[in-house]
Amino acid sequence: MNPERISGFALRNEVSDSQESLPSSALKVTKKVGGVITEAYFAPKPWEGDGRIYRWVGIRTFKRWIPTGDVLIRFLRRNTGTGLPFYSLSEPNLKEAKKYDLSTRVFETVHAAGLAAFAAGLAGFDKLSFGPDLPGETYINAVATAGNLYAVMLQRYNRARIYSLVKRSKELGESSSTKS
Repeated sequence: MNPERISGFALRNEVSDSQESLPSSALKVTKKVGGVITEAYFAPKPWEGDGRIYRWVGIRTFKRWIPTGDVLIRFLRRNTGTGLPFYSLSEPNLKEAKKYDLSTRVFETVHAAGLAAFAAGLAGFDKLSFGPDLPGETYINAVATAGNLYAVMLQRYNRARIYSLVKRSKELGESSSTKS
């Protein structure tokens, strides 16, 4: 693995070798280690690759009917010629695929935080406050936990599809470059 490229995105070399000092080299190491850890978390796992498990739990149905899902994006493409930025590929190319990959990482992080917060509420950790219980609080926490869980799974499903696209593109590029 080329240490200057993590998950397909080049790291900026902010300090030249002649100007390198201990703090900047420590910063570089921290960036690289952080990038490797981040990539290890966000990279699709072997069991996610074909998306079968996500389809089995109904992720396609969830994707179709969420407010920023397939129905709305299809409507916008038909009527305006464009979808929602960050929620779909605007063009079928690698540059857009990499931008979309970054969007899935951001959205997954946001929904994972929501999942953790509402799951903690469902587990009773919100009872540590001194305020009164709200009517239906458990129900709200259960629905929000499930919604955030499905949103995280949707981002992982989409990212696995993007990784597959990038892999096929690289294979096609390598096979076409070996033929010439």
